[in-house]
Amino acid sequence: MQLQVRITEEAQQQVLHAREWLGNLSPEYEERFCKVLEQELLQLTERVGQMLEEGAFPQYHEEASLAFSRRVHQYRFRTGKRRQKRSSSGIWNLFYMLLDLDGDRVFDTIRIISVRHAASAPLWDTEQTEGE
Repeated sequence: MQLQVRITEEAQQQVLHAREWLGNLSPEYEERFCKVLEQELLQLTERVGQMLEEGAFPQYHEEASLAFSRRVHQYRFRTGKRRQKRSSSGIWNLFYMLLDLDGDRVFDTIRIISVRHAASAPLWDTEQTEGE
């Protein structure tokens, strides 16, 4: 199943901000981020498309779903070349929704709603969700 990818304006701004931040650290970091992001988006569409063909559904992210008031899924990927113990260096989160834009009751689009570094503050209030 071939899924289309749409990226919200907010997610596009987050990617631009990440590129600027990484570019200030090193042009190689920015280049690697862009390359890996493109590869991971392709892999995400293939993986989710295959799941949907098999009748499976990606698990939704509860806190992000509450923050966005709709079912939101999370996809983690790494841009770093090596994993450092207990480090979020190079780990990024894509938050996305599945949509049926053509109205045939079959998901056909992945809408990326947020691209965030793993060390970023969460989109939701952790104190509120922990206390419930």
